[in-house]
Amino acid sequence: MRRHKSYAADPSGWLHAVRHINHLLPEPLASLGGLTRYCSDEEWNIKEVKENYVEFASQWDENSYSYDNLTLCNSVTSAIAIVLATLKRKGVKSVFFETPLYFAAFCQAKIFGLRTVLLPTYIENDFQLDRFETKLSKRAEPFAFWISQPRTYLGVNQELDHLQSIINLIAHKSYLIVDEAMEQEWPSRMRSVSPTQLNVIKLRSITKGIGLNGLRMAYILHPRSIRPEIVSSMENFQGGLDSQSVRLTSALITNETLFRRLLRSSRDLICDLSRLARAEILGTGMILSKIQNGYIGSVALPRPASLKTISVWRNRLLSHCVKNRCPVILGSSMYFAVDKNFEFVRLTYFNGANHLRNGLRILASIYGDEEFQ
Repeated sequence: MRRHKSYAADPSGWLHAVRHINHLLPEPLASLGGLTRYCSDEEWNIKEVKENYVEFASQWDENSYSYDNLTLCNSVTSAIAIVLATLKRKGVKSVFFETPLYFAAFCQAKIFGLRTVLLPTYIENDFQLDRFETKLSKRAEPFAFWISQPRTYLGVNQELDHLQSIINLIAHKSYLIVDEAMEQEWPSRMRSVSPTQLNVIKLRSITKGIGLNGLRMAYILHPRSIRPEIVSSMENFQGGLDSQSVRLTSALITNETLFRRLLRSSRDLICDLSRLARAEILGTGMILSKIQNGYIGSVALPRPASLKTISVWRNRLLSHCVKNRCPVILGSSMYFAVDKNFEFVRLTYFNGANHLRNGLRILASIYGDEEFQ
């Protein structure tokens, strides 16, 4: 991972955080008493502060977690690397990903040498997985099944009935991984799927759901039995925790009332912006994902009948966005399954009403632009 130079291997920059800057520091610095203590979640290194996070996670999930059910990380991206390394240590060779998905998870799994399988979902059946049980039920070797809550780039909640089929598959030898980076519900939507009872591993950001992405704190919830492997992987793929983020998020989570109010107000904001977006695209044929949770969704742009292939439509769309100085992230970067009738564009609702409105207007204007018909 450290030798791999691609952005996908380390999008948060944690593996390359150390720089040789000693010669730039003023001479008296070493004698200052205000240097912050090094923080790392190994053994009992940060016992007092970590107990706050264990209690907080237990409250969020209406569960009872122990010290060894939780490991603190700098970000969900670093948590992904730690979990993938742990899965490999546990003999997992294949990871099955529900689509769409966060690009770093797929890319990092390939870097680790794991077999990666994308399970396609389509807009025509509301992005629900179809007929995957037969494919996995007869596998003899352990595998990992990777999903997200809320659904990545869709912002919709997982169907809990659908989860039971996955839980039945993992039994005692395989693992269900749940990326909960942007969870906004309290109590959490998937609180009944517990690492205390099943081979379940959850990755959760503390502050993404409330829009405080500058505070870099996340945690992994996992069975107690794999804590040694988690810590060993963490020692390889993560340095110390960001001390300021530890201090600030620790203060935040001890005020449960405030945190719940921030989650609720964030969800209310997203709902308001979603209604604005639906009004903006009315009559265009564009389709918004039905965002319920989190702050990232997407919009599906139907291919004009005059453009015979999706690749031609994609090129026209990109040219239109360049012409209008509108940066976009397309479906291929989010691992949407190829759809001959639609191209997908990411929407980030926390950017605000004006950005959202202007972006959607630029996208919609392609249908009236004769140059691109």
